[in-house]
Amino acid sequence: MRDASVDARVERIATKLRSVVRGGFQPFGAEDHGFRLRSLLTERQVAAFEARHAIELPLEYRSFITRVADGGAGPAYGMYSLEEALTNPWRGPVPDDFLSTPFPHADAYNPYQHSEVESFWQRVESGEVSETEAERRDLYQTAGTLVLCYEGCGYLHFLVVTGPARGQMWLDGRCSDQGFFPLGVGFLDWYERWLDSTLAGGRGPQAVAAQQESEKMTASRVTLDEADRAKLTEANRLLTELTEGHAHCCDCEICEARWRTEVQDAPECWTVPGVTWPDDLA
Repeated sequence: MRDASVDARVERIATKLRSVVRGGFQPFGAEDHGFRLRSLLTERQVAAFEARHAIELPLEYRSFITRVADGGAGPAYGMYSLEEALTNPWRGPVPDDFLSTPFPHADAYNPYQHSEVESFWQRVESGEVSETEAERRDLYQTAGTLVLCYEGCGYLHFLVVTGPARGQMWLDGRCSDQGFFPLGVGFLDWYERWLDSTLAGGRGPQAVAAQQESEKMTASRVTLDEADRAKLTEANRLLTELTEGHAHCCDCEICEARWRTEVQDAPECWTVPGVTWPDDLA
């Protein structure tokens, strides 16, 4: 199970990772993972995991954990190992069919905006639905996925293993009632973006591209042409998804991105729409 283009990308990532490990960089979360790398997995170990859960891991991720490392250094507070990605503190033990059950979404989905979901939880509170059924439904909202890292403030990055978005990285934003939305990249792009940001002296994961685009446009103070305006609009769209509802301020990457893109006396398109700062920061 090899692919020449994937192999080449994995080798490039491994080279960059060695530079990062030796470079003394301090991106967000590095104090936790310390740029330590876990031992890579053997083909036999991965095949046994796949057989146990009746799935095939996406090739990009599978290639990484068998040729580079089984987690450790990575975006935010680090990348979970394969076993941790399945049964981490955010989930606990899962049933045998958890990974083989498809994650059903191909587009962003917010369960808090659906009346049927609200009705279900009301029935849980009234006792019409058992706690066991409620716990299973809550768990299976992310069936078919592996949680690869914790970004802080309850935000989780996960890889879809089974379902229409197989191989894609998503963000679990339920901690701030945002639901689930795709990050628009596969595993290798997700990891390499973190490496590139770190090598450039940046702070980290998914908001970086949007943050840098907004900062570049803000610093230039030039009249935007249509192409630049479209790029900036897309950057702010991403930041809006990441920050709407994230009302507090801490040291996480989302707060950092929001802080860096709040521009005084700038055109409206340079700000992050839909974000209200806490009173003590206004």
